[in-house]
Amino acid sequence: MVVYLTGRPDWLRTQTQQWLDEHNLPQGRLLMRPDGDRRPAAVIKLNHLRALRKELPVDLIVDDDKAVLDVARRAGFMVQLADWMPRDGDVLTEAQEREGRT
Repeated sequence: MVVYLTGRPDWLRTQTQQWLDEHNLPQGRLLMRPDGDRRPAAVIKLNHLRALRKELPVDLIVDDDKAVLDVARRAGFMVQLADWMPRDGDVLTEAQEREGRT
């Protein structure tokens, strides 16, 4: 089973699902940042991962955010850096980590 875990707020659910569908990605569960939650992506994603692990085995976490991978690795998850797409550098990091938005 594939689970997509994004730092995008839930009010972007329809657009996010459309993007996944348009790019022919496998069907899967979509977990998103609760609306109004401005905690860093690493905090939100780790909370989702811990809850998910209670429901089913989590074999691998793939993310482009090294901070997310660091906390996931320390929590006992196997991780893989998604380095095939360049990050937007300081602008994205500022929005996600310091301001809690995307």
